[in-house]
Amino acid sequence: MIGKLKGIINICGPDSVMVDVNGVGYMVSCPKNLISQLHNEAIAELWIEMDVKQDSIQLYGFASMEDKRWFNLLQSVQGVGAKVALNILSTHSVNALVTALISSDKMAFQKIGGIGPKLAQRILLEMADKLPKHLASTTSYTTSPQPGNQGTSVEAISALANLGFNRSNAAEVVMAICAKESDISLEDLIRSSLKALSK
Repeated sequence: MIGKLKGIINICGPDSVMVDVNGVGYMVSCPKNLISQLHNEAIAELWIEMDVKQDSIQLYGFASMEDKRWFNLLQSVQGVGAKVALNILSTHSVNALVTALISSDKMAFQKIGGIGPKLAQRILLEMADKLPKHLASTTSYTTSPQPGNQGTSVEAISALANLGFNRSNAAEVVMAICAKESDISLEDLIRSSLKALSK
């Protein structure tokens, strides 16, 4: 099983590159925003997800292990395959993706090739349960909610939505508060958010 490749990059097309590792060329599908950063003859290191099927072996490459984790996490949503997951990561950075999910921004997904209104809604619904657990397992984010309170912000937004507040409005308020107070507790975050939303 291939988990990582380090070699000389040859740009092959808009969706894939060839990584020359000691004379052996590996074709790797990558997010478009990653391909745009790679240059011919440059040495690069890619984290690899290997998809083995009965009649083919497909390699997917990412700049970080976290991008690879999101690639797999997105595919856990019904209707999201490797191509759609790659399109999502080609359109949004991980930080932008987290923000879109937290704020339930359906249009952030509908503008992506291969995703219609129904699939966009399913992504938001199914990821709502998986996102807090996933964020709790990583410390690599630098979005508006700071790394120490991302799990707290997700819980606060869910609590406010359960109280009847618009999820997008709640997310905007919560993220603004988290940006100012990085170590705020869940209880204080909800209390401050309720005060801001009730104005």
